[in-house]
Amino acid sequence: MPGINRIPLLPVLLVLTAGCQAPPDAGGPIATRTTSEVEADLDAMTSAWVAMANADDAAGVAALYLDDALYVDPAGEVYDGRDQIQAYLEETFSQASGLESERLGHMSDGDLVVHHGRYSTQVMDEASTEGVVTNTGRWVIVSEYQPDGSLRIRLHQNTWTN
Repeated sequence: MPGINRIPLLPVLLVLTAGCQAPPDAGGPIATRTTSEVEADLDAMTSAWVAMANADDAAGVAALYLDDALYVDPAGEVYDGRDQIQAYLEETFSQASGLESERLGHMSDGDLVVHHGRYSTQVMDEASTEGVVTNTGRWVIVSEYQPDGSLRIRLHQNTWTN
């Protein structure tokens, strides 16, 4: 075509798309972690959660959650934010003991980790002849690695299996 400057297309596209890319430090995983490192972090989180729950330390357990985390209890009630989660846990811990939990698996993508497992706990029940019943259930947690390398819970859902 006469009168049109022919500019090589590839260099122009490279220049244009370079400006559309996110800076290298924006988004993406904070650090690359091996499967065994993620599993060690999850096992440490699960152990800490169970130990603090059995010690009736709702504030300690709540500290494992992000400020804007969500907790969904087995009845489907949603607790929005660390303060509501702590209040729920204080009430729950006062009625339960002997929590045991087992992580069954996980999958991760960048800084997000989805892990799931099962639990059992003894719950006071005045209708029971022994005064307590064993509740069993499953849990699913979405956790997120933070810039300081810590792992915090973003979403936690429990379900009963009995």
